[in-house]
Amino acid sequence: MSQIAIIGDKETIFPFNAVGFDIFVASSENIQDIFKEVISSNKKVIFITEELVPYIEKEIKETMRHPFPVVTFIPSITGGEGNRENIVNLIERIVGPNLLKGD
Repeated sequence: MSQIAIIGDKETIFPFNAVGFDIFVASSENIQDIFKEVISSNKKVIFITEELVPYIEKEIKETMRHPFPVVTFIPSITGGEGNRENIVNLIERIVGPNLLKGD
């Protein structure tokens, strides 16, 4: 079980499963329950896609009063091609270069 959790839409967070992070698919309807579940699992770092942040701002502010978990926001891949590139770059920094990428 990883100490890092990723919360967001499936398209954005699924690649992080390959590096061993715990992923939690969430939407605006269930983000509060998912966030509570992740907080109770004692993760050290929680990444949340930016489009879900407005739905749990109060909970995030309360969580950030403590040293752990560290909550960080990441762009969603569904936000456009620029965001897709940001996610791919983030994954490459974590995992290494994409060897299957064409020139």
